[in-house]
Amino acid sequence: MLVESRGKKEDRLLADGFSSMYNNGLQYIDTNQVQQHLSSSKIKFGSKNDMICGLELADMLAVPMKLFVFKRYGIISEIKSSFTREVLNIVQRNIRRKRIDGIIEEYGIIRVPTISDN
Repeated sequence: MLVESRGKKEDRLLADGFSSMYNNGLQYIDTNQVQQHLSSSKIKFGSKNDMICGLELADMLAVPMKLFVFKRYGIISEIKSSFTREVLNIVQRNIRRKRIDGIIEEYGIIRVPTISDN
C-alpha cells in the first residue's frame, strides 16, 4: 500500500496502525483476509511532489467521502459544496452494499470511533 507522507510523527502513527491491521486484522475482517488483499506487510510512503496519480485521486476523494460519512451518521446535516455532491453522485454507486437491503453501514463504510465518542 502506498500513501502520501505527512511528516515523521504522522507517518510513524500510520505505519504502526497499518502493521497492527496487517498482523491482527480488523473488527470486521480477520487477519487472513487482510493479508490476502495486501501485497506487502509494510506500508510505503510517497511524496506529494511525486504527483502519483493514485495518491492524487485519493486526495480528491478524501474530503467528499469524509463528508458523506459525516452526513450518514448525522454529524452534519447537509453537504454544501456542489463539487463534493457531484463527486459523491459518481462514487456512491460503487460503495459496497448488503445484498438483501442495500445498506452500506458496516458493509461499505465503517465509522471508526474517536476519543471524543467516549
